[in-house]
Amino acid sequence: MVFSLISGTAAISGPKHQGFFLSHNYIRLIPGEALDPGWLVYLLNENGGIKKQFAIGLQGSRVIKYTVRQLKRLNLPPLPPRTRQQAIGAVSLKQLRLEALKVRAARRQTPMRLHQLKEIMQ
Repeated sequence: MVFSLISGTAAISGPKHQGFFLSHNYIRLIPGEALDPGWLVYLLNENGGIKKQFAIGLQGSRVIKYTVRQLKRLNLPPLPPRTRQQAIGAVSLKQLRLEALKVRAARRQTPMRLHQLKEIMQ
C-alpha cells in the first residue's frame, strides 16, 4: 500500500510496481495480519472520523501536506472481523475500479463525438 502525503489518499500498489522508487511525497504502508489492505484503503479514504483527524492536524497550515506523525497518531475505529474487512475492502476497490473505467470510457468517447460533430458541420 502507498499513502500520498499530498492528497491524503491511500491505494494498493500492484506487483507491476514492485521495486519502484517512492518520492518523498509518498509513504509505504504495510498492514499487519489484523488489517485487510483493501479495508484499510477504504478506511483511510472514506471514513469521516479519519478525515476529521487529518483536518485537525492540518489546521493553521498553509501548505497542505500530511505527515508520517499524523498517520502514526490516527485513532482507528474498532476493527471488524477479518472476513468483514475483506468484504468491505473488495466492494470498495471494485467500486473505485468501476468508476475509473467509466471515466476512462467517457474520455475516450469525447474525441470521437467531437470528430463526428466536425464531420456533420462540414
